[in-house]
Amino acid sequence: MYRCRECFHNGTIVDRASKGNMKSHLGSVHSMGPFRCSVTGCAYASVRRELVEGHIRRVRRGPQQGRHAQAAPFRCGVMDIALQHETELCLLPHTVVWPNQAAPAGAPVAAPPVGPALPGPSAATSVTVATSGNDSGTVDGDGDGDEDEEMEEDEADDLDPPRPASVHSILVDKIVDLIYKATTIGCHYTDRIDGLDIPKGTHNVVGSDGHRIKVNPSGMQQNASMILCHAIEELNTAADGLRDDDLQQDQLEEFATRTCEAISQMPVALTWYLRNSSNAGNTEEDMAKLASMQQAIVDEFDTVEEDENEMEEDGDDD
Repeated sequence: MYRCRECFHNGTIVDRASKGNMKSHLGSVHSMGPFRCSVTGCAYASVRRELVEGHIRRVRRGPQQGRHAQAAPFRCGVMDIALQHETELCLLPHTVVWPNQAAPAGAPVAAPPVGPALPGPSAATSVTVATSGNDSGTVDGDGDGDEDEEMEEDEADDLDPPRPASVHSILVDKIVDLIYKATTIGCHYTDRIDGLDIPKGTHNVVGSDGHRIKVNPSGMQQNASMILCHAIEELNTAADGLRDDDLQQDQLEEFATRTCEAISQMPVALTWYLRNSSNAGNTEEDMAKLASMQQAIVDEFDTVEEDENEMEEDGDDD
């Protein structure tokens, strides 16, 4: 189930059963999509070219046609990717991976569905599966046949016992999942920032101290995008490294530092986007999510280090 974050931010609940339906909603209601109006400063966009053409015709017939007299729809690839990422961020449950996430007033949050059993050799064979309705069903991986159980018992002597999943491996999987969530947010805003129509060149503005200063908005746009790209690269490196089975304590500390530093850089770019885009309704919420996610990752890393120390102590005792 997908819940529109834009509507949720405004205090209303709009759910869609499929990713395609949510993309259509975002395009028709919230002007998101790869097809945009060519007029500089016009924020109209949609998932279909004909809707942008209709927008241009309506403006031309009105009293404020202005620059739309020569307008035409065009395709913006980065905004197509941004729509994909926004749709993924709408997937329920919104609140599971965002610690301390509070819903806006008037917007009740549905109870999150029960997720699948944790991966690993020791995970239970009974997997809870969310259905399309409000109920959830359980699929029993063992089945009801006694013959299968007898065959498994006969073969048990010939097989090595499965190695149980350690606390370390389960916690690392949780950290990697949080890192990928942060990466999705970073990719989403990279595409949003790259898709902004920012004028080229420098111009003078009055600073907070009353003095005139020169600013380069397009240069700031490029810097914001580069900050996110660097953070995403660092997060991907950390996620890949954490999956190493022979991870050492010093490597774990290195990845913890790189992860937290990368996430701490991202709000700088999101703040710039918040100040320069009219479609930044969820940006403050996403910044809060990144902050709470960073704290959650720190807590998980601390737990993994404790597990590492316990494993070393057990090895010394042996």
